[in-house]
Amino acid sequence: MLKIEYNEKVFESEHGKNIIYDAVYCGAPCFAVVHVPTGHTEIIDHNESIVRAIIGRINRSKAMACDKKAKGYILKFYPSKTERWITLRYYVYAKYNNLRLNQVRGKNICTYDDRAVKENILDLRSSNLYNAGDIRPHTKARDVQIIERSESGEKYIAISFSNRENGKVEYTEYSPQLYEMLSRPAYCNIEYNPRKDRATVVVHHANRKNGYVLDNLAKFILIYNLHFEQYKNMRGGVKRFIRDYYYLSREKYRGKEAAHINACKWNNCINNLMFMDSTEENNPNTEMRDYIKWFSAPYEAYTTTDDSGGVLIEFARIGQAQGGNPVTRFYRCATPEDYTDWQKVFLGKLLTEKLQVATFATKDGIGQALTPGGMIKAGAVNKETVKRNEPDLWLWLEHRDKLLTMDGSAFCPWRAGAGRTIKDLHMPDDIITGKAFVVPLGSAYAIVTPINLSGRE
Repeated sequence: MLKIEYNEKVFESEHGKNIIYDAVYCGAPCFAVVHVPTGHTEIIDHNESIVRAIIGRINRSKAMACDKKAKGYILKFYPSKTERWITLRYYVYAKYNNLRLNQVRGKNICTYDDRAVKENILDLRSSNLYNAGDIRPHTKARDVQIIERSESGEKYIAISFSNRENGKVEYTEYSPQLYEMLSRPAYCNIEYNPRKDRATVVVHHANRKNGYVLDNLAKFILIYNLHFEQYKNMRGGVKRFIRDYYYLSREKYRGKEAAHINACKWNNCINNLMFMDSTEENNPNTEMRDYIKWFSAPYEAYTTTDDSGGVLIEFARIGQAQGGNPVTRFYRCATPEDYTDWQKVFLGKLLTEKLQVATFATKDGIGQALTPGGMIKAGAVNKETVKRNEPDLWLWLEHRDKLLTMDGSAFCPWRAGAGRTIKDLHMPDDIITGKAFVVPLGSAYAIVTPINLSGRE
């Protein structure tokens, strides 16, 4: 929780509706302008000349109003005989930049970081304000924010949707150009598809009426990361990229899907995305199971792509194994086919004739069965609601960094078609000696007993 340390009271308006404090916010000195009836607070730079100007303006109009907007409260000055309405945000932005007030009217003055809004705090310090022009990071349908990783200072773009019931947020790496495109409706409209639980983007590569492309957000971000470097130093590089996007999406990557390698559709970081062929009869992307989120204790796995497009896998059994020490194995799959083969081996899709189901159950008591040679058939399951997934992003980044900095000799190469079985995962004996292990499927849990896994027959 972000807190303000209030020190000396600098000013109190007539009737006590507005109070200004000398304060400390996030370890830095500042002034806090408080609307007493609502408790709403707006933070400004520790600049005495600006505070004197605010006090003079309040005295001329008797008090400041506090309006409730979609994202929270905002302070604004009442009009006086010679002055019009203006919000404190626009007022201090003009003061910071030595502009006349009529020069900021009609602009779109935004905050980089507004996470404190939920605490009824609005950060209006000069370092947090910018003129977005026709950039609209906040609309009724979606928010595009910039967040920072505390350990390294890396910035990421977080996109949330008002109609996304599970509250999940889309994430990707930050760059000024990508942020501009995703925040500027003239270039891109980001929308949420509730039927597929996916974020989509409408890219306006020509006129807004006919010249647009509808793609998954993941595909747009992957194409951006693969191709924007050639536009970066061009004059009008962002517009050139938007103009050429139709060719990149519909011609160069025709029949390709942007797959999330760890099955987290909200994680659009470059090391979690790879192109997969979507034109073949057996589509590798649709075959990919949500296996990582299905792992229950004592199993867990993390994946990332490397610079050459391969997939690095950290696969671990946590708990009482080999004298109580965790057992971790590392694999590298050079192609999407190798990667899907690795998944199939663990989940037993290629070994269904050698698996028997001991028990299946759901929270609703609906039974399930593993059919020979086929997929797991399931009844209805309860849909888990996830309010926010930012901690999952930080955890994935931690393991991504670990995998990318390891020596290549630490990874065992995995190749499709090599006749691999669960035994080749080289994990503790309880996987290959017939002891049961648990594979969770949403709210259902499958207790599966491997049988005769010495090799394929």
